[in-house]
Amino acid sequence: MKRGEIYDINLDLTVGYKLSNNRTADVVTIIPLTSNLQRIYMIEVLLQNNYIGLQKESPVQAQQIRTISQQRINSEKISKLNLKLIKSVNSALK
Repeated sequence: MKRGEIYDINLDLTVGYKLSNNRTADVVTIIPLTSNLQRIYMIEVLLQNNYIGLQKESPVQAQQIRTISQQRINSEKISKLNLKLIKSVNSALK
């Protein structure tokens, strides 16, 4: 998994490691996308579906950055952002 790659992720609350004395570091930091276009915030970056191969236009929700277990990854890489879009997302994170 590399920066700028897009995957299908399961964000259900019940996936991943149970809390115990033994913990692993099989985690990645993600920024979720949404298909909700009713309101796009200044902190979000709109990805055009025809440009990167998504089914729908999807805002990157930079305000929703989180760390998840790699067990939540449901697919192979769907797409990859170009350098210009990666820079836009980086700016939204600041």
